[in-house]
Amino acid sequence: MDANSTYLSIGNPAIKDMSGLDVVVVPSSNGRQVSAGRYTRDTTAPILEQFALNMSSGVLSLTFDETVESTSIVYNGGFVFMASAGGVDYTLLGGSTASEDGIVLHILLDKNDLDMIKLNEYMATRLNNTEITAKMGSVQDMRGNNVALTRLVASAFAQDIVVPTLVDFEFNLNLTLFILNFDEPVRISTFLPTSL
Repeated sequence: MDANSTYLSIGNPAIKDMSGLDVVVVPSSNGRQVSAGRYTRDTTAPILEQFALNMSSGVLSLTFDETVESTSIVYNGGFVFMASAGGVDYTLLGGSTASEDGIVLHILLDKNDLDMIKLNEYMATRLNNTEITAKMGSVQDMRGNNVALTRLVASAFAQDIVVPTLVDFEFNLNLTLFILNFDEPVRISTFLPTSL
């Protein structure tokens, strides 16, 4: 959109004058073009207003103050999960979305990213330690304006309630090695060898 493609039509009754007379109709077939110098391009950066994280589904939901372009998401490096004191921050490396352009985008985190977040006990274990930074340019609005640098605590958080599943295992008597592979990170301190 620019000054050359900006026209206005007025239907009846759009507005009346002080005597109660209707404004003159400007039909859409003969719309009035914006006057020279009276068109101001959108240069306002979109702002990430809130976000939600579901650790079971791996969906990060981002809400902006204006419509953003879903295809502009920078998955690799655009968003950083912030760790609480003593922890290490984690930068997302991937993801995908089926969201259309809009004010809310739902990002499906890559499995590797989700697993790395689950491994970090200093982040995303409860609402008040679920915090992200959206880097400048991690998303753009419909006019190509980069999102402003924003750091937020989650407005909603859903814990991981999906139980881990054994995928496969390796058993090597020569090396006295027994390896269990699960579909998500597990806490080694909870392992009970007698339960095998």
